[in-house]
Amino acid sequence: MKDVELEDVQYVSETFIRHHKNWSRLIRTLTSLLDENHTGWTAEFYNNVLDECITVLHQDRSDKSSTLYIVEDDVLKMTAYHRVNFTSTRSREFEHGEGFAGNVWKTGEVELVSDICASTYFKGDFSPNHNYGSIIGLPVKINHTVVGVLCIQSESIDGFIEADIDTLKFYADVCALAYYYDNINVISDMG
Repeated sequence: MKDVELEDVQYVSETFIRHHKNWSRLIRTLTSLLDENHTGWTAEFYNNVLDECITVLHQDRSDKSSTLYIVEDDVLKMTAYHRVNFTSTRSREFEHGEGFAGNVWKTGEVELVSDICASTYFKGDFSPNHNYGSIIGLPVKINHTVVGVLCIQSESIDGFIEADIDTLKFYADVCALAYYYDNINVISDMG
């Protein structure tokens, strides 16, 4: 029994070390991209975030995918994705309060759905194009304004634990930071 407990502690420790390394790498990447000041830097950065965020989850990481939606023209549009069906990237847009991502946009609250089949969010037009079992949605906020939604999907039911939410908040926040720098003139007009 103690061997199992020790393995659990080691796994959690490795996860937090990986998170720290990811955090350092992403901040260095962001500052380098800002120094270069070239077009398209946000897409490159968002893709880096999506690649890194699934590496810090406490359960099986091999079945995870991630998407980042950003509000454009009053619609939530998929901006970046990792391990997501290509057709989904072209067709998934959400109105305010519509579907899972649209609800996270509306409430501004983190949401964890442990069993997609039991959720009302994923019916009809909002059925996933892939067999997802569970999902976490995190608002990407500038002050109190939600400018996007970060979603992490798992093929497994109960694919996440509550501790994943705290870890993933950093990745939503760093997306907000990149969004802020990319839209600094627009945001200053928000007042």
